[in-house]
This record gives sequence, C-alpha cells and structure tokens, in this order.
Amino acid sequence: GKIRAGFDLQKLTENDFMFANDTLFLTLPPAETFDVIMNPSDIRVMYESGKWSHEEMTDFVVMAKDSMLVNAKNIGFEEKAKESGIKKMETMFATFGFPNVVIDIK
Repeated sequence: GKIRAGFDLQKLTENDFMFANDTLFLTLPPAETFDVIMNPSDIRVMYESGKWSHEEMTDFVVMAKDSMLVNAKNIGFEEKAKESGIKKMETMFATFGFPNVVIDIK
C-alpha cells in the first residue's frame, strides 16, 4: 500500500506569504496524512484455503490500512513528510527567484 502525506496548500491564505527584499517568508499548515491507498488486486496470498467473501476482503483491507497508519506514525512518517515537503517548497520557490525562503509551520 501507499500512504500520501504533505501540506494541504489549499489552506494557505495571502497572510501566509510575506516578502522582504529577496526573502520569502512562508507559513505552512501542519503536515497531514491525506490517504492510505491499498488495492486488493495488489495483495498476494501466499497460502489460501477456501474462498474469501467480499466482506472478509473489505475487513482485511481496512485492518491493513489501519495497521499501516499505526506503523507510519510510529516511524515518524508525517515528520518525514514535513521535512521532505519543506525542502521541495524551498527548491520550488528558489526556481521562482527567491534565493532565501524561510518556512514556518502553523
């Protein structure tokens, strides 16, 4: 499965941007988990006996998604997403002509 996390840039307002000379000051919303993607067709069964009902497969996928989220939180997934996102934002704004970008998190 995949977990997507980052900054919801739709939450930005014009008050989150300030400019001073060649420096951009940006305040981002906290990093958040957007979704957990798990496609049942991507699940490989190593040993199977009998048949799984649709409800059993749905329950399994829900349990696996919950387990993935717990494991991701335990390894600091959102913190890593925050750090990665900040670096990408700095790089993006540097290409827009801001050599100095100061990013703060709400």
